[in-house]
Amino acid sequence: MAGVNICSPIQYLTIIALLTDRKVFMNATVPLLMYFGFGGLFRFSWSGYMLQAQINHLIMTITAIYVVFVTIKSGREGTRKLALGLGVGVLMLMVLMFYVYPQVYFNNPQFLQLLVEMGWE
Repeated sequence: MAGVNICSPIQYLTIIALLTDRKVFMNATVPLLMYFGFGGLFRFSWSGYMLQAQINHLIMTITAIYVVFVTIKSGREGTRKLALGLGVGVLMLMVLMFYVYPQVYFNNPQFLQLLVEMGWE
């Protein structure tokens, strides 16, 4: 089974959100960036080939913080867009956690072996 990397699609989605400068879209990526970026800092090894992944996780975390600050800085309207975007992002994260992940785990038993090889024990 080829490697599964959810971080790359999230990074592409975030780049599109930043380029379009749509605050709700940008903030919808924040829960994903924090869960997979900030969370990845603690799940994976800090040695060998995983160091590149950890640099990406740091960038994802910094990007999430940047998006929140830029949105809050835009005033009262920004706060509303922040709340709406975070709500959409949490919903997307829940769909991933409760629907997509079980499909990956139960239909591909080799996936767990891949996680062990990557240092996630």
